[in-house]
Amino acid sequence: MGLGGTETFLMNIYRNINREKLQFDFIIYNKNRHNKFYEEEIERLGGKIYYRNSSFFILIFSLIRILKKEKYIALHSHTKFNGGIALVAAFISKINIRIAHSHNTGGSESSSLVKKVYNKVMYFTLNTFATKYCSCSLKAAQHLFTSNNIKNNYTFIPNAIDLNSIFNIKNDKLNQLRNSLNIPLSHKIVGHVGRYGKAKNHDFIINMFSNLLIEDSNFSLILVGDGPTRTQIEKKINDLGILKNVKVLGLRNDVPILMNIFDVFILPSLYEGFGIVLLEAQASGLPCVVSENIQPEADMELDLMHKVDLNNIPSWIATINKNKNNKINDKAKIKDKLFQSPYVLSNVVNQFYKLYELKLFH
Repeated sequence: MGLGGTETFLMNIYRNINREKLQFDFIIYNKNRHNKFYEEEIERLGGKIYYRNSSFFILIFSLIRILKKEKYIALHSHTKFNGGIALVAAFISKINIRIAHSHNTGGSESSSLVKKVYNKVMYFTLNTFATKYCSCSLKAAQHLFTSNNIKNNYTFIPNAIDLNSIFNIKNDKLNQLRNSLNIPLSHKIVGHVGRYGKAKNHDFIINMFSNLLIEDSNFSLILVGDGPTRTQIEKKINDLGILKNVKVLGLRNDVPILMNIFDVFILPSLYEGFGIVLLEAQASGLPCVVSENIQPEADMELDLMHKVDLNNIPSWIATINKNKNNKINDKAKIKDKLFQSPYVLSNVVNQFYKLYELKLFH
């Protein structure tokens, strides 16, 4: 439960459910748990956290013990392959509502024979032992669900954002933040929020931005997030001599405020199930320059999303320059569009109640 897209989506739901009638507990597979961003809040809201990381059979029996002890009405799997183990454990524990939820379109692929066999087994268990199937996009459903019947009948659950955290921001906070980061007023700010790893393509971001600075030095780049490749990316920034134009901020709890000081948001992902940060960026009125791997469901139809080929850095630079002054400041226009969209948080909370077969309404 670090600061990632799926985790943020789950916390948006968790904060807004009726916790007198429904409670979430979390089983986390993570050997190192270096990123525990949301764990303290989960416990404060009444949720229990179980940490498990062991071999296939030991993990199944460990999960069965937890599930039988707590007598849950549902198990909702948000991981990719390990979700198969949890669903088998839930089946053995006689939990009738077993949900497989796909959040991504790639990752976890391997050339190792053992890993390939493991992945095949997990695909089978996910598609066999779940009783309900959910996905944040069509592509994510096609990636994880193997049978045509499931692919054509999954429940679309859009990622949802807390609109209040984006719209209720005072201008003095924005000015304070920009000043604290020592970004010149003459600079346009390009922003990115995402975990450091293969999927988010930070190497491309740094290569592209260093080329952008050759054309125009009046830009600053803000990178928000953490992950295994962060040190490597920081070294690259230093080696390219662009350190004074790049702010590496790590994990932050003020992302909505940061979004509001950006001029352009970029997301050059190699694969992406949905991209919840794109909802936050568009809700903040930001032009979004994104890779062609971004799913169409993430477009809020505000004419803010611009897809560009990852093989064409000059085109990325041209698109950023073209849109650097195109931020939408008319919050009323954005609100009208968002409240007509499926991304309203209360609507998605109601979808969760329906999944768990509870007669609660938000």
